[in-house]
Amino acid sequence: MKNMRMQTILTFTSLLLLSLTSISFADELTAKKKALIDEILSITRASKMGDVFSSFFVQRMSVALKQSKPDIDARAFEILQEEVDAVIKKGLVDEKALNKMSYPIYQKHLDSSDLSELIRFYKTPVGKKFLFVMPMITQEVMQAGQIWGQPLGPIIQKRVIERFEKEKIVYK
Repeated sequence: MKNMRMQTILTFTSLLLLSLTSISFADELTAKKKALIDEILSITRASKMGDVFSSFFVQRMSVALKQSKPDIDARAFEILQEEVDAVIKKGLVDEKALNKMSYPIYQKHLDSSDLSELIRFYKTPVGKKFLFVMPMITQEVMQAGQIWGQPLGPIIQKRVIERFEKEKIVYK
């Protein structure tokens, strides 16, 4: 029991020192490093975060629609989902917004060598480091995503209203 506690403390201390060391010596954000980050995002399927963003918007807008028009045509919610998905996909995937907002966050936590090692199956000490910093990266990307997504509300609303009108769905 005492050995296990000591091992846990030593492991935590080692991971902490490893993360502090890499933050101190982070390299510059070059095109090569951006390509490594792009590959990591691809391997980890980070673009799936778009599903989280879409769900958030659809849920909030659906509640508002139901409150303002309880008897709204069910097709309205299909249109809402389609339009939200289209806007999120355009920004996160087509315009690479997720990658662009991730670059400074990954830059802050990992260097090019770290990224190359991560691509090699996450089984090295660098892979363990990645697991250690991943919650911080995820949190910061989500915060950046929230900021990115704030101006999307009016765009989505305009597109949904246009579709409702086109399909003659009463929404007021």
